[in-house]
Amino acid sequence: MLVNDLSKHERVVCDGFPAAPEHLRLIPPGSSIVLVFCEEAMREERLNQRALDTSRAWTPGMTSERDGLVGDVFSAARGLPLTLSVFDNSGPMPSGLEILSRLGRIARV
Repeated sequence: MLVNDLSKHERVVCDGFPAAPEHLRLIPPGSSIVLVFCEEAMREERLNQRALDTSRAWTPGMTSERDGLVGDVFSAARGLPLTLSVFDNSGPMPSGLEILSRLGRIARV
């Protein structure tokens, strides 16, 4: 799984953190926050598959409190000593190493 692959790397937090504006105070200055998104149909498909393959539940069509706070997190992060980036992951699911490589390129831009 992608999240497990990324989590093996030092100083990488993946899958929903920061989930709320108050989490930003827990992130060291100079860190990067990356919003990873994909087309909604692809997202639904991936979440449904994850629910079949893991113990993480997913109910199609259910609204996510965490998703609803993404805009608030990014708004609160503006002006803080953090790098904010957006990453479109609408293509085939890359490996964790590919993602880290892409995010490294984003951070250097």
